[in-house]
Amino acid sequence: MVSVIGKTGSSIWALLIAAVFFSGCAAEPQIQSSTLARPGESLAAIRVLYLTNRLVSQRGSDKLVADAVYKDIPMRLSERVPAVFALNGIRTDYAISQNADFRPDEATSSVKWGRHDELRSPLLVIQVTDGYSVVAHGNVSLVLNLHIALHDIDRHTKLWNCKYRMGIGTLREISHGHEVVDKMLKAVLDQMARDGLIQLLGDAAVLPA
Repeated sequence: MVSVIGKTGSSIWALLIAAVFFSGCAAEPQIQSSTLARPGESLAAIRVLYLTNRLVSQRGSDKLVADAVYKDIPMRLSERVPAVFALNGIRTDYAISQNADFRPDEATSSVKWGRHDELRSPLLVIQVTDGYSVVAHGNVSLVLNLHIALHDIDRHTKLWNCKYRMGIGTLREISHGHEVVDKMLKAVLDQMARDGLIQLLGDAAVLPA
C-alpha cells in the first residue's frame, strides 16, 4: 500500500518508490542543488528555519507523513541543529514558522529567534513538500521530498536551491532517535560545502556521538 500526500506528483514515481521498498531495499537518498549567487566569503553563521506545510489539507490524509512533518522533524531539528552546526564550525539559530505564505524578508520581523546576534546571518529555509508512506511485510517506511533554500536577507537574494529526497527506513527511526534529522543535516552541509558556500572543518560534515 502506497500513500501520497502533498503536491501532485507522478503516479509512476510513486510506484517506483513502492517497488524499491517492497523489494526490501532502502531508497537511496538523492540530492540536487544549484548555486544562484555566491556570498562574499564562506559562511560562518547561518539561521535555520523549518517551514511547515499544508500537507494534510492539500491532498489525502496520510497521518504517518503528517506526524513526521508537523511533530517529529521540527522537534528533532530544534535539538540537533545547534549541536550539528556547532560541531562543524558554524554558528546558528533555529526557529519554526507555520506561515505557509512565508517570505524570506519576514524572517527578522515575524519569526521568534533565540539569538539576536545572528539576525542578519543568511537564512536556510527547510520545507517538506510531499511524502509517501509504504507498508511492506508489516513494516512502515516513509519517503520525504524536501526543498531547501538559502537566502541573503540583506541583499534580498536567493543564494542556493536544493531538492532532497530522503528515505526513512522505519517509523522508529524518526520517533525514537536523531538519525533522520542527523542524516538530513549532514547531507545539506556536505552539499553546501561541495557548492562552495561553507567550509567544513574536515572532508565531510561530522555528527555528534
